[in-house]
Amino acid sequence: MRKLFIFFISILWLPVMAQTANEEVSETDTLQNVVISAFESYRPLLSVPAPVNLINESQMYQTNNLSWVRAMNNMPGVNMDERSPGSYRLNIRGSSMRSPFGVRNVKIYYNGIPMTDPGGNTFFQILGIYNATSIEVIKGPSGSVYGTGTGGVVLLTDEPKRSGIQFTDTYGSYNTNSLGFAANIVNDGKKISFKYNRQSSDGFRDHTKMYRDVVSMNASLVNKKKFKMGNYFIYGRSYYQTPGALTLAEYEANPRSARPKAGPNPSADEAHAEFTLNYFLAGLKMEQQISGSLKNYVVLYGSYSQNRNPNFRNFSRTSEPHFGGRTDFTYSAMVDDKQFTLDFGGEYQHSFNGQRVYKNNGGTPGDLQTDNEIQNTQAFVFAQANMELGKGFSASAGTSVNFLDVDFSRFYDENIRHKRSFKNEWAPRVSLSKQLNPDMVVYGSVARGFSPPATSELLPSTDIFNTTLQAESGVNYEVGWRASVMNRRLFTDVSLFSYRLKNSITQKRDASGGDYFSNAGKAVQQGLEALINFQVIDRPTGIFKGISTLLTGTWHHFVYKDYKPGANDYSGNKVAGVSPVKIAFSGNIFFVSGTQLNISALYNGKVALNDANSEYASDYFLLHAKVYQCIDLNKRSYIKLFTGVDNIFNTIYSLGNDINGAVGRYYNAAAGRSFYGGVSFDL
Repeated sequence: MRKLFIFFISILWLPVMAQTANEEVSETDTLQNVVISAFESYRPLLSVPAPVNLINESQMYQTNNLSWVRAMNNMPGVNMDERSPGSYRLNIRGSSMRSPFGVRNVKIYYNGIPMTDPGGNTFFQILGIYNATSIEVIKGPSGSVYGTGTGGVVLLTDEPKRSGIQFTDTYGSYNTNSLGFAANIVNDGKKISFKYNRQSSDGFRDHTKMYRDVVSMNASLVNKKKFKMGNYFIYGRSYYQTPGALTLAEYEANPRSARPKAGPNPSADEAHAEFTLNYFLAGLKMEQQISGSLKNYVVLYGSYSQNRNPNFRNFSRTSEPHFGGRTDFTYSAMVDDKQFTLDFGGEYQHSFNGQRVYKNNGGTPGDLQTDNEIQNTQAFVFAQANMELGKGFSASAGTSVNFLDVDFSRFYDENIRHKRSFKNEWAPRVSLSKQLNPDMVVYGSVARGFSPPATSELLPSTDIFNTTLQAESGVNYEVGWRASVMNRRLFTDVSLFSYRLKNSITQKRDASGGDYFSNAGKAVQQGLEALINFQVIDRPTGIFKGISTLLTGTWHHFVYKDYKPGANDYSGNKVAGVSPVKIAFSGNIFFVSGTQLNISALYNGKVALNDANSEYASDYFLLHAKVYQCIDLNKRSYIKLFTGVDNIFNTIYSLGNDINGAVGRYYNAAAGRSFYGGVSFDL
């Protein structure tokens, strides 16, 4: 009842409040004004010679305050699934073909600290939308600075802009509630931020309850001209039920149902299928100006995760501590009146994981089945040089040398030990850019990607250690164009790429729901990605203070080459799990009264659900709307009321499909039409 009360009161009061408030919260700055840190560049997006997209804080809050999904899906070449509330899967240019769940083959950093463990997995689900003020996404191989990986890199930044207290409470359909609190102190360059987020939901489908509690603290301990030091801390606990994938018949009969009992396999309710995670991350970052031309930063961190996962096959308990560090030296100088920059450094990570697998007795551990220990050591060293060549030309060349050791031991029932080493793998990247005029740049790049199997791919839920799975690698060719015209009101970003992948890793599922992985031979990934950001009105005009639009388009043609598993020949087939087309639109209208209206839409093309291309998930179109009103209390404080509707047309669609699911279990229905409303204080 409380969520409905907030929703209807917000609607009734919006016309009244629109006559009094006089300032919008979101800024209408164009994207090219933002400084990008990708590839240690620290320069405006317009001049970065790489496929990088940005989500700022205002773009995140234009969505429903409940999930990353809509903001991430506004970016070209990027897809995020929420298979059930709190369970995310991230796909950058087809990287989800390796991810039955979670985030793999994508490197994620939080305030410069590696969140991705040395085994290649990231517990991204521990973070809420309040845990970042900006997100940079680098698409494609980025090993010249960030090591292994063929999917891409995500750089999360959580940094307070000004002192104050923020509080947000959001209620929505399916008994969804999200509470966010932040207290920030910004003074003389020193910054302290404390945040807490609590989110819970009953979910759209049966057996999809979730909750998540996250506490974080970031503090600048020292901030002097030549030396800075800060520490970062996150603790979170998340729980979500996993309903399981449906067959097409089950999906069409009742998309909200959880997986039923089938033969010897229990239903989701009978298995008490769920995932509980405790996660801790703490890091220290130091920056020092060693001399006028040389500076350095060092990151030292430790992380611990513990999860319990009763599922359709078994009950697993895993403890995954790891630690590591990263350092980067930057040398800058003028050579013949042209800027030269050299970055060099390295990264080291080590984990020692313990995993016990039991028989699942209706959500409680039964007889012990396996007792495993896995140690991963991942390291790389890198160097990258950037040079202005004159006449608007700039060049960048870099490479890394990567090392990964996996030591697997099994102690129960039988003693087994396997060691896998993936060493001395080079990941070079070369780019050349030409500044045609102050507001237009073209660039081209060639980069090699190398991605060894993640621990969860070498030891998937079938609990059989894969001794034959090989690393995938390939070369990506890319050209891009960025321009800012019409007095910087229109910003365009277009990239065209062709990626030749060898030993591409693909997922499969057996009848019990267990996943396993194999090398799929070769794949060719080609695509065109475009973004247009247009400030229709960038100054007060009549009743409008500003109107901005964001339009993105993705066209992907991903096909297998020389892929012949067993007696089958899938050469020429589309890569499963990748949509060939995605178009996203977001429009914002800012009124001088303080009211803001956001309309967003998404079209996603049909997706092949298996390597044989015998089944496809239907395409779908989504429309969302959000309106909020800002009431000024004084120059630095305001109250904001908001309300919105997601999936206005109540479209039935599957999000987070189980690729290559056995017996046709592919479908995970997403939420239908849903409402939300809430209040936010900024004091």
